[in-house]
Amino acid sequence: MSVMRCLAAKLFALFAVIGATSSIGAAQTHLKGVNLTPDVIAGVFQNYYRAPMPERIHEVVQAAMAQGLAETRPKRLALIAFMAGLISDDTKHIERLAGVFAKLPGDQPERLVRAILYSGRTDWQDQIARLKTMWPHKVDMIDQLAKRGARPVYTLKRDGQPEVLDMNWAYFGATGSRDAVKSVMEALADLRSSDPQRVALAHAARHTLATQAIQHDRVYEFCQRAQMGSFGDQMRLIIVAANNQDVSTFKADADAAIKAAADGKPVPVPEALVMTTRSRQP
Repeated sequence: MSVMRCLAAKLFALFAVIGATSSIGAAQTHLKGVNLTPDVIAGVFQNYYRAPMPERIHEVVQAAMAQGLAETRPKRLALIAFMAGLISDDTKHIERLAGVFAKLPGDQPERLVRAILYSGRTDWQDQIARLKTMWPHKVDMIDQLAKRGARPVYTLKRDGQPEVLDMNWAYFGATGSRDAVKSVMEALADLRSSDPQRVALAHAARHTLATQAIQHDRVYEFCQRAQMGSFGDQMRLIIVAANNQDVSTFKADADAAIKAAADGKPVPVPEALVMTTRSRQP
């Protein structure tokens, strides 16, 4: 497979994941009688900030783990980022999740430690100390991970890795964080890059911003506000796509840009010159 086709395949796989996730409605306000299928779990993770269920979310995380929904690296990192978002808002989630992860084999308990480190809490060291009292038999592992320090999900370097986009959207699903959306927007800086992988990531960011703007009023509003910023042209295209609920041209744009970068040619960048003020239709 050529470099261009490989990158395009990865990009479109990310499109499919985001599209499938964002097609689920708002999170269930309760779980009584709800069958936790993969689609329901995805919907809860995508929309948790809209309808928090702090007393039950650990059950959803446990179901995701039991169903093997966090076995691949991208999904594992997204789950860690989602838990980081939960912890950023409420440290009680640490106790709830500690009961789930303490029973899991191998390195799976490390995921909760990483979630604390990625949460963005200024008191992360205190939270790590609390976890050590809950898991006295895992103190060495916790200390080894904590030595690496802590940083919020939305400050992670992209370096052409699509997993960071997944992590920001997972964090957003838990918190509705503007910082997470802003981090995705910053990936648009690579739309003109000569590196095919960075171009692919920039177009993945562009596409996911549009699909999320369709599903989330908060993302739509963030994009509207960003029209006067560095990525104003792209924000206007994203808003138009959200208004029309149509992102079909975005894949074609990505394909052309990735191919041009792979061939060493100037990378085409879609531009919109008119400020968009019209709100989308209900």
